[in-house]
Amino acid sequence: MKEYAVQGRYTKGVATLGRDVARAGVIAAARVVAEDDDVTIISTNGHVLRARVANLPKARRTSKESPVMNLKEGDAVASIARLEAKSNGKKQ
Repeated sequence: MKEYAVQGRYTKGVATLGRDVARAGVIAAARVVAEDDDVTIISTNGHVLRARVANLPKARRTSKESPVMNLKEGDAVASIARLEAKSNGKKQ
């Protein structure tokens, strides 16, 4: 969040990703997370991925995409959830 400057009410906004939508597709979902959180991603075909945020590829605000889950043709992200560190069984 530190990369985002405070904007006034009547500004045009801030570009978040420098992406070629025709090549990379649309962003399935985004969440604000902490390094010690986990995330789960579920596809429409039933594939499930659970990963620690610290182990996922990092990207800056204007960088290219970093795939997290490889999907087959016709599959899509159905759900994504953030699991807070205190609820994933670990003591802080």
